Amino acid sequence: PIPCVPWQSQTSGHGTGEEKDAAVSGSQGWIVDSVMKSSYDIKFHSLELNGGKASGMQVMSTMLQSGLQRDTLKAVWDLSDIDRDGKMDHEEFALCLYLIDHVKKGLKLPPTLPVRMVPPGKRKLLEFS
Repeated sequence: PIPCVPWQSQTSGHGTGEEKDAAVSGSQGWIVDSVMKSSYDIKFHSLELNGGKASGMQVMSTMLQSGLQRDTLKAVWDLSDIDRDGKMDHEEFALCLYLIDHVKKGLKLPPTLPVRMVPPGKRKLLEFS
């Protein structure tokens, strides 16, 4: 399993611990909100899917349109292809586009995915400390 760092909220002044629990349970805890996901899904479903997944070549073509450097895109891919199968399903693709947008806003990629960035359907594949 891929190690992940538990989500640390930089902006929360509340010390209730509820944020961490909320981040782990259900899609409402995912950093990709429903509006973003809908937009990303439109792009995903415009690709030629095989078994509900887009090939690495198709995803890379979409990623290159971002204008980001290849080493940055490789880091985005490594974080997004959670099951390491060289393809992306709708959740991995949404995370990929979210991370691209994240970098384009001038923010840095995390070295590992915080829980809140891991798609809800992929959390069972990862081990959180």
